[in-house]
Amino acid sequence: MLLRKNGLQKKNPSIAVVATLFGDKEDVAWLEENQLAEWDESHVDGSFRRKKFDDSQQRAIALGLNRKRPLLVIEGPPGTGKSGLLKELIFLAVQQGERVLVTAPTNAAIDNMVEMLSDAGLKLVRVGNPARISPIVASKSLGEIVNMKLENFLIEFERKKSDLRKDLRHCLKDDSLAAGIRQLLKQLGKTLKKKEKETVKEVLSSAQVVLATNTGAADPLIRRSNTFDLVVIDEAAQAIEPSCWIPILQGKRCILAGDQCQLAPVILSRKALEGGLGASLLERAGKLHDSVLATKLTTQYRMNDAISSWASKEMYGGLLKSSFTVAYHLLVDSPFVKPTWITRCPFLLLDTRMPYGSLSVGCEEHLDPAGTGSFYNEGEADTVVQHVFSLICAGVRPTAIAVQSPYVAQVQLLREKLDELAEAAGVEVATIDSFQGREADAVIISMVRSNNLGAVGFLGDSRRMNVAITRARKHVAVICDSSTICHNSFLARLLRHIRYFGRVKQAEPGGFGGSGLGMDPMLPSIS
Repeated sequence: MLLRKNGLQKKNPSIAVVATLFGDKEDVAWLEENQLAEWDESHVDGSFRRKKFDDSQQRAIALGLNRKRPLLVIEGPPGTGKSGLLKELIFLAVQQGERVLVTAPTNAAIDNMVEMLSDAGLKLVRVGNPARISPIVASKSLGEIVNMKLENFLIEFERKKSDLRKDLRHCLKDDSLAAGIRQLLKQLGKTLKKKEKETVKEVLSSAQVVLATNTGAADPLIRRSNTFDLVVIDEAAQAIEPSCWIPILQGKRCILAGDQCQLAPVILSRKALEGGLGASLLERAGKLHDSVLATKLTTQYRMNDAISSWASKEMYGGLLKSSFTVAYHLLVDSPFVKPTWITRCPFLLLDTRMPYGSLSVGCEEHLDPAGTGSFYNEGEADTVVQHVFSLICAGVRPTAIAVQSPYVAQVQLLREKLDELAEAAGVEVATIDSFQGREADAVIISMVRSNNLGAVGFLGDSRRMNVAITRARKHVAVICDSSTICHNSFLARLLRHIRYFGRVKQAEPGGFGGSGLGMDPMLPSIS
């Protein structure tokens, strides 16, 4: 029994979390017997239900508000409203008297949380390196808040310092007077430092919600402040487990939120991967104690059902359902968008492999000559530009379009080509990995790989493709060589899904004389 070792039964704020994650059934039983752990939903007054949270969201909020529940894993597939749920949960936790530490693995992710919570009426403090904090949320940073509180003090400080320096210049010939003034300047500096420390301590101790990256939570300023009642770690599936323990050990209970079916943390060491570092704490915790620690969000509010049904079937065991509010929405439903076959199509495959086996001209993959190990595909890039042009001509706003590729070399090529198209100003081009957590009305994916060996590289990573596809709200266009892609069974099922629930067109890279899209091809070997 873990709790009998190393004095863990002594007062320790995170004892219940540690025992839950590392202990056995005896430990959990001991926690329950000593009223340190409950697994049921908390009784809430129902105020949040008026905000139209669905059943799975209401359950997650109720579980998260149970102050005797050591750990909750919230699994939030794409579009299920995880961010809005966390905002409500954090707000209600503060309302019931809890002090909350919110962390995430990246500065971008935690700044998104700060921005989301900024209108909730809570006392927020963002702790971190000022150079890495987004200007949008800088007003919530510890440094900015401290400076605002010290504004009058700093004005008086600068006035006194200026006066003393003037006096010093007039007394340089009198050593004793000059020494006295220098001592006063030194004392003034000490007074400022003392006042700054006191203000920092005051700001942090009075904050209802403190936000930092996982590793940023190791800052002594946070660790020396009062223990937190609740720790919330967002995007926990992207964090390595050791980084999660930095914030966890500073709180009495913890909520891990994320999606283990999206991109995992990047681990470069083979030994570390073999040792299990590639598995996130969210993934590990979700499987413990007969999955009693986890709850799933099951209704998505982002994607047309033709898109989300693929993700549900392939990644979420068929449990992910579409809200009726988005299930059938299309690009043509957007203001000023013309009715065309493209704007009425939620899922599109633009195939660079011609009907009888030959490849469209210029659509071969090439290794980046710069020696990066990345790949690019000129023909696919041209097809992307043509499709972007077709969407814009149909009235789709450029800012509503996102272009993704798994390869950096292809992303660079796409940016160069789209920069030449004035109408495309505002179209975002990014790697799949960097676009995680974002969304757009129309998403275009350039797969790049085209070879006789059927080698697809990391395109075969189901989590990466899940991220790519599920960024879209109303339209996904996949551009690829089906002959190469179909060598991977997972990707072959994706193409089959598009054939059944969307449309397949022959890609014909070329000028803008037409749509760049030819006839419906016969898909090779998708059975």
